[in-house]
Amino acid sequence: MRGLAVIDIVVIISYFVVLIVLGILSHKKVSNQGDFYVGGRKFGKFMVMMQQFGSGTSNTHPILVAGAVYTFGMAGIWYSWLYMLFMPVLFLLLPIIRRLRIYTTADFFDLRYGKGLMPFFAISCLASVSVATGTILIGMGQVVEGITGGKIPANFTVLVTGIIGLIYASFGGMIAAALADCIQGFLIVALSFMLLPPMWLRVGGMEGLHAALPPEMFSLAMPSTATTDPAKTIGLFAIFMLFINGMLGNLAEGSVQTLQAAKDESTLQWGNLFGAMLKRICTVGWALVGLFAIVIWPKLENPELCFGMAAREFLPAGLTGLMVAAMFAAGMSTVSAMQVIASAIFTRNLYSKYLVKNKNDGHYLRIARLAGLALVIAGTFTAYQFTSVTKSVEFWWKLTAMVGPAMMIGLFFYRGNSWGAWASIIISFGIWFYLDRYLGQTDPKWKTIWYQSAVYVPASVLAYFVVSLLTKPEDERKLARFYARLNTPVGKENILVEAGLESSEDKSI
Repeated sequence: MRGLAVIDIVVIISYFVVLIVLGILSHKKVSNQGDFYVGGRKFGKFMVMMQQFGSGTSNTHPILVAGAVYTFGMAGIWYSWLYMLFMPVLFLLLPIIRRLRIYTTADFFDLRYGKGLMPFFAISCLASVSVATGTILIGMGQVVEGITGGKIPANFTVLVTGIIGLIYASFGGMIAAALADCIQGFLIVALSFMLLPPMWLRVGGMEGLHAALPPEMFSLAMPSTATTDPAKTIGLFAIFMLFINGMLGNLAEGSVQTLQAAKDESTLQWGNLFGAMLKRICTVGWALVGLFAIVIWPKLENPELCFGMAAREFLPAGLTGLMVAAMFAAGMSTVSAMQVIASAIFTRNLYSKYLVKNKNDGHYLRIARLAGLALVIAGTFTAYQFTSVTKSVEFWWKLTAMVGPAMMIGLFFYRGNSWGAWASIIISFGIWFYLDRYLGQTDPKWKTIWYQSAVYVPASVLAYFVVSLLTKPEDERKLARFYARLNTPVGKENILVEAGLESSEDKSI
């Protein structure tokens, strides 16, 4: 049956029945915008940990890591491990982000800056989320195509995943997405490591691997002498630039909203840390799948199919269906989380501010549920524009990193202003466009994210400081309110109200 056994079909249907029940149960817990967008800010350590692990372990990550390792050797693991490098930074930064007491990343620009930055970011973030959603859908298509030997085409899978994700998130919002993250996270971990023993036996263990592959394929930093093409080398320079680009982009990719779901600062710090560490352990399993796949299928035209092919060949009937279901759920939960982020940005930062004002909470909640339809359509359209998960992920990283400096520096540099933020974004985008469109045509290294970010990141940071210092400072009242939030611990909101900086009726704090 389309490359799947009957028991696989039964497992997939049963799995989705469970998820639909969870979505319906989650629906009962959503009574207002705060519940829908940030889970009522009630998530404990376990929910935060699994949300971080699950949302960070979408269906693209096993495909991305296994495909990158197939292409670059073990150095390809940095496509996931780059986040591990700035975990200490995030551990210190997360309490500050939680103190913003916002619903969306666009709210940051509304609090910190003026001059049209908030609506600009809201619109650009919707575009960025569409790219991210498209990436998830591509990943789902790649997995199912690999598992079924091409009998279920990727385009069909893209459409089905998008529709199911839309329905699920419309029911329960961030709560539903977090519950799906918990389930699919555990399943992907278990099933991924189940692939390793049979693949290990097929290649003859480490002895077989070393006999079949050159030494540089086992290096975490591929030496420059391994190839004459710098675009195909992940060395120390590439790893460093992936770290810098990822650290800046992480703030702007919608994670600010998911972080607001934690009930307090300590819960956010430790839950996020353990969730991130759990994922890095799993990454080793995905990397080994990619390394084994080089020996088993040495001439794959599309390396991103190797994870699905491994699941088809090395998992028994029933577990193959469970892998498909888990990957579906992984894609669906991430699409759901993305939809909630985009719905919040559209409803709060565009619809309620510029289109329809002063309606009740129920009206805006209904609009938020409906707004996801446009996201899924846009994400599905985007998915058909990319043929590679890796290239799609890299494009998303670039988009978010161009906005990152305005957020990161704006947290600490009091003199930073809207003109500096605009200059930072425009300069970085202009440099990237020139490098990618012109220099990249003659020299492939300028098509890589690490060479491009080595130019547009420092240029954008410099532009932010220079333009901010040469132009008029931001309004003092706006700055006082912004930094008062950052300096007031969660649970002490009465200090902001007593200082006259917030209203006691403002539910967002």
